[in-house]
Amino acid sequence: MCRKNLCVILGGVFILIAVAAPAADTVYFQWDFEATNGGFQSSRLPGQDGWEWGVPTDPDGPPAYSGIKLWGTNLSSELPDYQATYELRVNVTLPQSPSTGLFLKWWDWFGVDGEDTREVQVEIGDDTTTIWATAGQFGDPTQPYWQYQQADISQWAGSNVDIVFVLYVCCQPPGIEGWYIDDVSIVGAEYSVWHFEFDDGGFTADQYSSGGDWEWGDPTYPSELTAAHSGFKVWGTKLDGPALEGGGQIHDLRREIGVHPGGAVLRWWDWNKDESLNLVDYRSVNVDDGIVWTELMNEMGNQLVWKRHQIDLSPWAGQRVDVVFRLYACCTDPGPDGWYIDDVQLAPPSIFDDGFESGDLTTWSSSVP
Repeated sequence: MCRKNLCVILGGVFILIAVAAPAADTVYFQWDFEATNGGFQSSRLPGQDGWEWGVPTDPDGPPAYSGIKLWGTNLSSELPDYQATYELRVNVTLPQSPSTGLFLKWWDWFGVDGEDTREVQVEIGDDTTTIWATAGQFGDPTQPYWQYQQADISQWAGSNVDIVFVLYVCCQPPGIEGWYIDDVSIVGAEYSVWHFEFDDGGFTADQYSSGGDWEWGDPTYPSELTAAHSGFKVWGTKLDGPALEGGGQIHDLRREIGVHPGGAVLRWWDWNKDESLNLVDYRSVNVDDGIVWTELMNEMGNQLVWKRHQIDLSPWAGQRVDVVFRLYACCTDPGPDGWYIDDVQLAPPSIFDDGFESGDLTTWSSSVP
């Protein structure tokens, strides 16, 4: 009996296919901030408002995620909310990571208002790249609980870099509780996966239309969509009604992705319902490198079951690009019931998937003794 390997029979021939188990994360750097400050440095002198290392004592702030110490903006009181920038940085020489992705991982807590922005950046000399950012795009941006975060830093493998946590506060009192960081690590890991259960995955909606663009959360429409692919939450073109159409609306969902130097494929599960007998609305998946827009998938028609797709990102190996899910809805309201995305994953390019849906079996052969 086969349990850890895949066993199949083709034409009476028994075939054993070895399936490798997922590799465990390799931890290169890990900072829990209990014994030391980890070599992190604030952009402001001790005693000034800004990042501090130690035990938080602000009654409205959090305890550490683990242990008792962390890095936070003002450990004992609110951070004054006037136009200012607070940076926390650490210098590291990143390991070579040829066979897996390289990721910065951390836990954070923040209490801010709608004008404040949090970013994580990678600096090499005068070059600065934002690898993670959030500014409260879905209403109140306050996150009064510890949340796990990660950012892909594969393209800098082998380089000496500064990793910088940046808080921009704007613009007037009262103050804010601030940003708190704990348990930071740099790991070699399997490629990213976004299930959307605890956060939006860093995906953003381009607001070409008012109220009809992509939303993150629990879908309640249409009636045929009975559940997310996994868990409860998805990204969808309006979660409680049809997408706007009105003369042709473009609904874009995008995320910046660092493609591993060894290449990658992007996989996702989706569900779609167009208007009845509509062969005008279409959905596409695209790569935007800032100069060239490349369409890698284009489909029309209903798909009333969750289905997995994948595209090859290897032509952009080692680059940072935007992947864009686009729904084009034409031509009069009400629009299509919508396109829903779940369980997005980056995977090594050597992993392929053949579900035999097309009926093309020419690349497979069997023999009978």
